[in-house]
Amino acid sequence: MGRKFNELEYGDLTNKIYEGDIYTPYNTIESLIGSPKEVKGSYNCSNNEIISLKYSPEIVYGNFYCNNNQLENLKDSPKEIKGNYDCSNNYLISLFIVKFNNSNNFNF
Repeated sequence: MGRKFNELEYGDLTNKIYEGDIYTPYNTIESLIGSPKEVKGSYNCSNNEIISLKYSPEIVYGNFYCNNNQLENLKDSPKEIKGNYDCSNNYLISLFIVKFNNSNNFNF
């Protein structure tokens, strides 16, 4: 059974601003509960078992990687991503009218 973000070494960052990058690939995460509200760097939760982006950060000032998970849609994506957005290699059946401010690449 997969883990939640708040069970990792970062702990519970709910409603906090995180200075730096968050890197959590290959941790069998199923849920992003406990993720910070904002990330001043990049947020990488790729190569896990995530089925929903609920609880993902609202703003990511770097890149946002959620590729190689089990996502079917991008509902609850960060509202603003300053860098690249990579959601490739998921089970996307809908892009759910993704609205975000992304100044770079969107890879799906």
